[in-house]
Amino acid sequence: MAASSPLYFVDTLPPSDLHYGVEDGGVPVANGLALRDRLSELGRSAQDYQVTLHEGAGHAMPYPWAFDQSREFLVRHLVEAPAK
Repeated sequence: MAASSPLYFVDTLPPSDLHYGVEDGGVPVANGLALRDRLSELGRSAQDYQVTLHEGAGHAMPYPWAFDQSREFLVRHLVEAPAK
């Protein structure tokens, strides 16, 4: 399980759009909070990551605005980002 948690390789995590359902019974929202705190401690820019907590949502988040947010994040990083 530790190998699947981004918290254990946060220092090499690429730009990421992370969504957590506050009511998720399988993945506690505390995981998202810990990841957000660690990214901040490492000085990662808010441009490089987003951690969104969805009130009233469980593991499956059918909210269209969450998908819109993810699409905007991906466009910003994959389409609009300057070539390296």
